[in-house]
Amino acid sequence: VPAGKNGVSCNGEYYGVNNFTTDFDSGIPGGFWSPFLAIRQDANGAEIGRWSVLGEGRDSTFLQGMRHFAARNGGRYVLSFPNRPLPKDFTTRMENVYRSTDSFLLGVSFDGTVNVTGFITSIDNGTAPRTWTPEYFSIWGSQVRQFTTGPSLAAVIGDPTGRTIWQDRANNLVWVKVQGGLFSRTDAPYSEQELYHPYTLNLYRQ
Repeated sequence: VPAGKNGVSCNGEYYGVNNFTTDFDSGIPGGFWSPFLAIRQDANGAEIGRWSVLGEGRDSTFLQGMRHFAARNGGRYVLSFPNRPLPKDFTTRMENVYRSTDSFLLGVSFDGTVNVTGFITSIDNGTAPRTWTPEYFSIWGSQVRQFTTGPSLAAVIGDPTGRTIWQDRANNLVWVKVQGGLFSRTDAPYSEQELYHPYTLNLYRQ
């Protein structure tokens, strides 16, 4: 690492993407055990790097439930689960992507035969809005960004609000712009919310 870089080799914020859950692996107990692959792409969709844990966590004492990767501001990533069914339900926790200037593009493996819906939220119980009534959304809406379906990946990229998703059925992917700027309530100084500013991304069948 070059001198004066404080232990990092490139500039910019880093965002943790972790705590995966799917309909084929709930992540309980002990974390997500299934293989995963995260590919970083350039703006044209060409691969420029990858990170994976392809072993079965239940069969090894090495990296059992430790499946996660780091994203960078403005990056583009595709997340998949080799040798597993295509998800029809997916959640992940993301950390440090809370500022209005924070964003990255994420394509998530998802079954193209079903219609997708979802949201991203900064509340502690990140799956709770699935069952909320309109009254709850009126109270807590500043902490939840509900998605609407767009016509293309370009529409996702071009939406500054991060509300547009696109389902690439041919490639069994759902594309989301993970965009900061949601209001985040903090319990106290040095709390989990204050330190990590976690968001939860939810994608599931309609």
